[in-house]
Amino acid sequence: MKPLIIGSRGSKLALWQANHVKSELQKQGIDSEIKVIKTKGDVIQHISFDKIEGKGFFTKEIEQALLDKQIDLAIHSHKDLETTQPEGLTIAAVPKRADPSELLLINKNSVDHLQSFSLKKSARVGTSSVRRKSQLLFFRPDLKVEPLRGNVPTRIKKCEEDFDAIILAKAGVDRLGIDLSGFEVQVLDPTIFVPAASQGALAIQIREHDHEVKRAVDALNHDLTNEVVGVERKILQLLGGGCQIPLGIYVEKKEQHYKTWISKQVNEKLLQTYFEHFKLDTLLKHAKTVYAAPSSSQQNRVLYFTKPIKESNPAYQLLKNAGIEVNVKPLLKAQFLDFTVDLSLYTWVFFSSKNGVDSFFSKIKDRAALTPLKIGAIGRDTAAAVKAHGYAVDFFGTQTSTEQSAIEFSQHIKPNQKVLFISCETSNRTVQKRVQRPNYDEIKAYKIEPIEQHIHVDHHQAIAFLSPSGVRSFVQAKNTISTQAQVFCIGEKTRKQAEELLNVIPQNIHRSYCPTIQSLSQAIVGAFS
Repeated sequence: MKPLIIGSRGSKLALWQANHVKSELQKQGIDSEIKVIKTKGDVIQHISFDKIEGKGFFTKEIEQALLDKQIDLAIHSHKDLETTQPEGLTIAAVPKRADPSELLLINKNSVDHLQSFSLKKSARVGTSSVRRKSQLLFFRPDLKVEPLRGNVPTRIKKCEEDFDAIILAKAGVDRLGIDLSGFEVQVLDPTIFVPAASQGALAIQIREHDHEVKRAVDALNHDLTNEVVGVERKILQLLGGGCQIPLGIYVEKKEQHYKTWISKQVNEKLLQTYFEHFKLDTLLKHAKTVYAAPSSSQQNRVLYFTKPIKESNPAYQLLKNAGIEVNVKPLLKAQFLDFTVDLSLYTWVFFSSKNGVDSFFSKIKDRAALTPLKIGAIGRDTAAAVKAHGYAVDFFGTQTSTEQSAIEFSQHIKPNQKVLFISCETSNRTVQKRVQRPNYDEIKAYKIEPIEQHIHVDHHQAIAFLSPSGVRSFVQAKNTISTQAQVFCIGEKTRKQAEELLNVIPQNIHRSYCPTIQSLSQAIVGAFS
């Protein structure tokens, strides 16, 4: 067999991808060489992606070379391809996907951990992706998002000189092995900041009936990646997507279920959803129902939210954007408990909630005793509460990964240091478990008590519970709920409590993918709409 000719763009990232495939072919004893082909997207650098007419402007010239038999196979970033293959061409293999997440690179003088994405207020962010722009401005309306083009190293250089931050695909940065030590690096969770369909995946494209090349590349295919990327691209095609549309799609397949996140701007409002379906046809039908129909058709849906939530909270805005009327009905309240403590015994005081902060400062009269202490906190609301009392936070952990924050905090504690944890009476003690005894003490500074609310949830309505105790409070207050009502729960323990205590059909009791209010809102919009 003569050496195969691999067609590729000439950027460093494209050549890495082509050389990766070349290396994998070599492992099978197949020789190949790379031919660089310049595309329309390489030539046009002065305007943003969404202003260039047509689709596939990083691929068409390479595809034509493949049709003209100048090359034997083409290597593409899968997200650059049109959803419909040109006549005579096919995707023969999809190698294992790299991390699909977005990477936010922040200049270190532009970091503010109390803000979303740890980015200071009114920061200038560079991106030419309308999808990234729509999500950035949804979460942070104060940001100034400006066009940014060029290859990966060029964009990183521009970040140093012209921007407070930029967004890049993590896969590209990882593949090039770029040193990012000069930046604050935020990996954006793909279930919250939803990436482009097939981001992080490569596509090996060949002529449709070239069976010899097909056999050569078969071993490079990763079945699971091929399947989930295929689902993402089916949704992309269904919703009329492309780089010109603010549409993000991310799919995982676990236990034979397609777990799917979609972010799309509809009528100038961002909708984000989480779906979980066993059958692909059902998933596609569900996605079309939510996103293809005007949002006005989703009006007159009422949701009872059982915890206070600010209208400025993105989770609240997601619900409103979907035409869901939110009635806030708190079922629980915090009662501060009395305690005394000798703060001179400790190096750290650690908070895991705003209630913990407020209960602690309500009892501490000698503020001078706090001066030598370091303060740790999990979650931006907790850290903001510390700041509101006039103190800085020395350790900040993200609320979306309490376990990881616990590990990181334990690594900050030196052998001779002691920690005072300020906890709820029913705390799960996630962080405490990571700290060695006798290096900490714990104060139960507050407890949660039920509020008697009168709620009736009928079959057209829904209710969201954020804890098992919220479900118990709902029942103890003799509230009523239709068997056909929709119930949304923030975690598995809450879902199980709802199943045990509520007379609702099981298929109408839903759980968020992870225990955050943002994730809960995605599940509500996905199922309730």
